[in-house]
Amino acid sequence: MKNILFLFSFLFASQTFSQLQILDKNLPVNNGDTITQIYYGPELIILMYTDLKIKNTGSTTQKVVVKVDRSEMFPLTEEGFCWAGNCYGHYLDQSEDTATISANTTNTTFQGKYYPNDIPNAISFVTFTFIDPSQPADSAWVVCKYGQFHENIASLNESSIDTPYKVAGGKITINSDCEIHSICNLLGENISINPDYQLERGVYFLTLRSKETIQHHTIYIE
Repeated sequence: MKNILFLFSFLFASQTFSQLQILDKNLPVNNGDTITQIYYGPELIILMYTDLKIKNTGSTTQKVVVKVDRSEMFPLTEEGFCWAGNCYGHYLDQSEDTATISANTTNTTFQGKYYPNDIPNAISFVTFTFIDPSQPADSAWVVCKYGQFHENIASLNESSIDTPYKVAGGKITINSDCEIHSICNLLGENISINPDYQLERGVYFLTLRSKETIQHHTIYIE
């Protein structure tokens, strides 16, 4: 009987959920979800914002910091964020300040900031994790996808550019040791990575991954 009770207790504990809940426009976001911001227009923009709320759905107070993963950002773009009354640049991977969030209350101080830095056709992924360091197993995290694209993108002559891929007839062929990680359209929607998939006319964002690198490329299909 004791063994049965012990097993039941273990299973119950393993099914517990995070007390922290991310809200985007007051709607709950699941861990690992992607929030997309894509700008497409005639002018380049300076800054893109992501405003999120963090709710403590539990019965105990949480002292929360923000951690940042910028490993999939497009080169030369930058990211910063604000939390608990202070703002941080791209040089910090964790907030120095802690926000105390009481049970069943919501913190509204977070803002992600993405700086395209005049790079017209690029896409970046930034992961934000909200966590109480004293309870590392209890966290909430979300991926923010940013991009800006000039509406007058010129067609590229692929034969004159040394790229790890080739595009012909709307199909992508990889000519390196990389593999396709993702293909997204201007809306940030994931497209099939099947090499036989026929891409329609438009702009796509190709992410290639190898053992050593992650590469981001912009593809224009006429």
